[in-house]
Amino acid sequence: MSRFLLFVLSISCLLKVSANAINTIPQEIYSLVAKTEKALSFKTLMAVTIDGLYTEKNGKQEPRCYPNQKKLILDKSGKIWKLLIEIKPIVPKGKGKNQNPINPRIQLFDGKFRWIYDPLLNVYTKKLDSGWPIYASKFELGCLILSRELLEQSKPYLKSASLQRAKFEGKDAYLITLTYPGDHQRVYWIDAKTYLPLQGEYITPSKEGKSIERYKVMQWKRDIKLPFNAFVLKPPKGAKEVDWQTYQELQKQFNQKAELHNKSILEGGK
Repeated sequence: MSRFLLFVLSISCLLKVSANAINTIPQEIYSLVAKTEKALSFKTLMAVTIDGLYTEKNGKQEPRCYPNQKKLILDKSGKIWKLLIEIKPIVPKGKGKNQNPINPRIQLFDGKFRWIYDPLLNVYTKKLDSGWPIYASKFELGCLILSRELLEQSKPYLKSASLQRAKFEGKDAYLITLTYPGDHQRVYWIDAKTYLPLQGEYITPSKEGKSIERYKVMQWKRDIKLPFNAFVLKPPKGAKEVDWQTYQELQKQFNQKAELHNKSILEGGK
């Protein structure tokens, strides 16, 4: 399930079907989304994104944590999908490690096992999880890619859907804005020349103003030639292999400690 669908379902659970839901979504939005789907048809893909959380108040945005750089490599050329996701928090010099809700890690599926290496814990683990590549790729890319299927699924909850021309970092772009009851919004920037996604945002009202979850594309590469060992985990010397349950417990303990440090580190504490 994609993050977009989770976003829609979370709103629907709270608000149910909106009495003021729009009956139709402008045809030009469907046409643009169809072009994006075509532009993103591929057998292999490499995507690099920057993900971040922000709070906006009085027109000013402040980060809630340091952003993450994610590298995703997906191979759909065979009957079984293969996937690699590498996450690296972007930490300014002089700041601590335990500042982010997502730890740095490498996850991959080699055709049989799902592997995870956690560099902060210096452990790695594996489990049988053949459905993970499809789920994870849709989850990670769903924040950027709007499909016609998801448009239809969100229609009963939409207050409005708009399309306009815009500029995105100097590029000609299209801007799609989907608005739900309570002023929840999903926003997409799409390159007007290539029809590839540029950035996606979830915007949620909060006591502080607005909460913004932002996903920015740094690089797309489609139908690339992958090395034979692209989906082989190579943990560094000294890393310890643990079972899945032990890894989950270690990660839980680490995250609990990290949360205690987040606020002070982000505010410049030690």
